[in-house]
Amino acid sequence: MKRRWKGNALALVPVLVLAAAVLGCTPEDRREAEAGAEEAGRDLEAAGRAAGEELSEAGRAAGEEISEAGEAVERGLERANRQLEPYARDIEITAKVKTKLAADPEINPFRIDVDTLEGRVTLSGKVRTERQREEAEALARGTEGVLEVVNLLEVGPRGG
Repeated sequence: MKRRWKGNALALVPVLVLAAAVLGCTPEDRREAEAGAEEAGRDLEAAGRAAGEELSEAGRAAGEEISEAGEAVERGLERANRQLEPYARDIEITAKVKTKLAADPEINPFRIDVDTLEGRVTLSGKVRTERQREEAEALARGTEGVLEVVNLLEVGPRGG
């Protein structure tokens, strides 16, 4: 089984300097080597602290940028929701009017188109009688959210 060195190779510098100092050196050389090894160790520790501080600062800065990006996305979604809200209301109104037309046994809802824009409902298509035309308009007017009804329904024998 192979063993792998997991630490930093620079951590070996003080040990190697000390080992070289011990082997075949005078006591004065050994003291200088030991002092050099201690200084190298302190320098290494200082470099490690500095690198840690830089990484910490980089992490903080990255966190701030991510937070700012998240806030920008949130603002964009809120703006999109405000812009789409009127369309959602119009779709809901159209669905309610069509449901009422489909529930009325006298009206053929498949021959009537319902379009809604900003609460204004436009009915178009064909019905068989004037009574059906009036009933379709009354159903649309009685629907929650409808501000106005434009009745363009045509009366004729080929109507619903």
